[in-house]
Amino acid sequence: MTNLEQQQGTADRAKAGAADVVETAREETKHVVDEAGAQARSIVSDLRSLLSSEARSQTKRISSSVRQWSDELGTMAEGESPTKDAVRRVARSGRRAADYLESKDVEDVLDDVRDFARRRPGTFLAAAAIAGLAVGRLAKSSSNSSGQHRREAPQPSHPPEPPYPPQPAPLSPQPGQPVTDPMSREPGTGWTE
Repeated sequence: MTNLEQQQGTADRAKAGAADVVETAREETKHVVDEAGAQARSIVSDLRSLLSSEARSQTKRISSSVRQWSDELGTMAEGESPTKDAVRRVARSGRRAADYLESKDVEDVLDDVRDFARRRPGTFLAAAAIAGLAVGRLAKSSSNSSGQHRREAPQPSHPPEPPYPPQPAPLSPQPGQPVTDPMSREPGTGWTE
């Protein structure tokens, strides 16, 4: 075998080896992409499940709050009041809303809200504004009432300490003020004790 034939054989083996490396790299890349896609789908599925579970929990909490509020309104309507019928109707509506929230998934509620907004946009915007005001007032009253239950910090019975270190008096006297020595520790001469 001649030197040229040896070089040709080495080149052929190198080409074959390079083709094998390229094919292996291609297969591994495909495997990595497939695995990354599977993990991404799994993460999205887990996240969707978690969000759905949290949304159901929040919907149940809201439903419970609306039901409690409606029951309290119903109790108010039992007395003699000129607004008794109106309060009773609002309480019934609140109970129906609580029942509706308990029977539907979040996606169903959102679909119903979107449909209503498409059919009656003006009413939807007015209702959203009123609901926003009501929630704001509720939050404000809730924060005010929770603030009343906090304990006040005891106030000291003695006057506060002067700032430390003592602050020197200004170097230039104010009009009508006597000139004082800022380095003196005598009371009234620039240093506070």
